[in-house]
Amino acid sequence: MSTGLECFVVEREKSQWFYILEQNGSPKGCWDWLDYADAFGPFVSEEVALKHLFNHHANPGGHSVIRKEHFDAWPTSGKEKISGLMDHPMECSKGVDKYGIFWI
Repeated sequence: MSTGLECFVVEREKSQWFYILEQNGSPKGCWDWLDYADAFGPFVSEEVALKHLFNHHANPGGHSVIRKEHFDAWPTSGKEKISGLMDHPMECSKGVDKYGIFWI
């Protein structure tokens, strides 16, 4: 069973990955779910970001991967929202070593 929350996994720069997850309790059908989302990261790879997502949150039911070249080509308004979230991620990177292994 999944939560049905929206989720992006974003490559901001080489070896700098984040995931953007819609908040629990956000209004369904809202104009833009990114207004009710949190960023987590940075992580050294997509795989490490997904491992953190699956170890710390209920299954959102899927995710979209946005690689750097696609993120760079996004329309300005969407990119600014996502960049703003990634500029202020939720605290989660403590305990991540230089190899991207998350220690709890």
